[in-house]
Amino acid sequence: MGSSPDALTAGDVEEAFHPLRTVADRVGQQVEQFAETLDKYNVNKRRHKPVDHKRVLDLVGDYRGIALATVERLEKLHGPELQDRLKRKRDRHLERSSRHSKTGDEDLGLKTTVADLQRWQLEAQTWELLEVLLQARYPELRPDLRSETQKSDEGDIDATSKVHRYSSESEVWTRFVVEDDLARERNTVLKWLMRCADNSGPDINTIIEHLETDAERGTGLWAHGWLYTKEAVKAQKRLRSWPQALDPTSPGIENTHLSADQSDTLVTHLDPDATSRQDRTLERQDQNFENATWLACWQMIRRGKSWDTIREWCQERVEGWRAISLQGHLLRLSTSDMGKLSQDTTSAMTNLQSGSMWRRMCYAAAKNTSSSVYESAVYGLLAGDIDTVEGVCRSWDDFLFIYYNGLLLHQFDTYLQSKLASRLSTTITTKFSSPSCAVFHDDPNMVGRVLVDKLRTKKLTKKEAKDPMKRLQGCLIADCFFEFVASYGKALAGESLTQGKSKIIPPKKHDLGDGINTAYIAFEDYDSLRVLTHMVFIFQDLGVDFRDSAHCSDIDNVVVAYIDFLKLAGKTGLLPLYASRISSERMETCLGRELNDIPVPQERRMLVELMKQLNINVISVIMMQMRLIINDIRPYRAVYQRAKDFSVLEDSNTSQQMIRPIRKNFIGQDISDDEQALLRCFEWVVLLEGQWFLTMATGTTIYRHFLSKSCIIDGHRGLMLT
Repeated sequence: MGSSPDALTAGDVEEAFHPLRTVADRVGQQVEQFAETLDKYNVNKRRHKPVDHKRVLDLVGDYRGIALATVERLEKLHGPELQDRLKRKRDRHLERSSRHSKTGDEDLGLKTTVADLQRWQLEAQTWELLEVLLQARYPELRPDLRSETQKSDEGDIDATSKVHRYSSESEVWTRFVVEDDLARERNTVLKWLMRCADNSGPDINTIIEHLETDAERGTGLWAHGWLYTKEAVKAQKRLRSWPQALDPTSPGIENTHLSADQSDTLVTHLDPDATSRQDRTLERQDQNFENATWLACWQMIRRGKSWDTIREWCQERVEGWRAISLQGHLLRLSTSDMGKLSQDTTSAMTNLQSGSMWRRMCYAAAKNTSSSVYESAVYGLLAGDIDTVEGVCRSWDDFLFIYYNGLLLHQFDTYLQSKLASRLSTTITTKFSSPSCAVFHDDPNMVGRVLVDKLRTKKLTKKEAKDPMKRLQGCLIADCFFEFVASYGKALAGESLTQGKSKIIPPKKHDLGDGINTAYIAFEDYDSLRVLTHMVFIFQDLGVDFRDSAHCSDIDNVVVAYIDFLKLAGKTGLLPLYASRISSERMETCLGRELNDIPVPQERRMLVELMKQLNINVISVIMMQMRLIINDIRPYRAVYQRAKDFSVLEDSNTSQQMIRPIRKNFIGQDISDDEQALLRCFEWVVLLEGQWFLTMATGTTIYRHFLSKSCIIDGHRGLMLT
């Protein structure tokens, strides 16, 4: 027998109960992993134990581990496609159409895309940022933070040592980062940006591939320097029969020694300073070679590569002089990296004045008009300048990196002036200027907000800045996380007012504006909602109490919205865990709404046990559930007409008719959805062991309601089903 085309299948029923099951399947494993991790560290289960701040840091690390594990699996599926997409984006030839992605593995559930990989990469970076910022801003997380910073992160120095006239600049730098909390935080953000670029950016050889192609020398001729300009110089020497170096002042040289397109005069010498000294150019192919080399140097510094790596890369191309010119970059590397170098290599950095002088020379080189944009960017970055580096920045991370780099070096120079002014030559400081970043803001504590807001409006970054994870990263850096979460909670309340869909988020109109704290998160972006929710819990565990603040209700809205997602996605077993983290009244309201329509008795009993384990007052939740449903019914009761008397028998046609038949369908059938919810509420009440008085009182209340509506029999039938 064939089934009716209108017959509901088991899948249809499941989809009706869990309309977000598709979304849940896509991220189901991660949703449950986050819940399991939260439950493992849940402070509500350890209510009588002091908060262990070290466990909070471990919790953040576990969240980051979940994201990294997901990234690792997705990279196996979409890594090559992502690299290709990044390469095409870098070349500004990104195609409109995208290829179909491979099917995700069984662990990931449904089909995944490159966008999923990129989103999880951003999430992993966000959790890492939170982790390092917590260590910088909450020393109580790790009591050994200061000593570990001194011994491993910034160099092995004595905690009691002081800066003195014989301290090397590397030692002064280490002491500066250890002593100054703001400097340590900025240094932390810089290192995080370096790791992000190194872990998720395209391969360096891929980045410079298009410039290498324009250099017209192939991949095997990097070690031959300026090939085309060298040939032009040789041609001039043969023409003039000169055995010595070509003289740039020779008569007629400016008219004959020209580039291939006859547009510019070429250099006559081949030393690295020839272009700036003679104010002449290279052949187009050699200039592309220069650009590719400097771009690679920029990328290596941007990614935090050690000087050893930079030196080896340059030596492979017989360009060791470039590595030497970048040697001052050692100043901000760890002592372990410096220890790998010979004594001769590091001797130049043992003098404080030489380091300060070196940065000023880099600044002068960066401003040289004959330098290419990439060369200026490299030297500008090493000097702490911003204007000369912005030209090569392509992303939100790049701009934030150069801003923080400039601020940190400017702060370090100020530290040197205050601690060791006698070792700085006034002649040098007067003759050679250094870049200044004081224009950002007078208040150091507001600089983060100013920079993030600048990126929000900047043409190259404003689109990327609207990405939810970037918005979240920016608010963590600017230290305005709670304002950000509260703005999203207000947006949820406004959506509830507009759409009228939610009974668990109180509708309220807010004027959100368009500032740094405004959350650009779609209401269907459940991944970002998950991250926000768990970050709220992190700060709760650190002792941040927002329940007495003006933002309490707004922040609770975010958690409640995530609980609603879990319910619609069929993850009902997780509801008590998350509800236990919000205010008591809101928790009772939320669970009262969400638990009502769970049909399976075994699942109800399980949820009751979970609530007890989490110290949730089950009776209060069920009573709140009943009050909410009765309140839902009351507005409709106002329009009811007075209930008619029950008439079980048919009306008599004549006054003589002594026997009247029983009326057909005298049992009322008009029961609303809210009244069905009232019956289900009683099914929850009967699960309470030993609460006979409460059970009978609840049953009586419900019985009276149906009696007043002339549905006593049908209502009684519903109650008997329990």
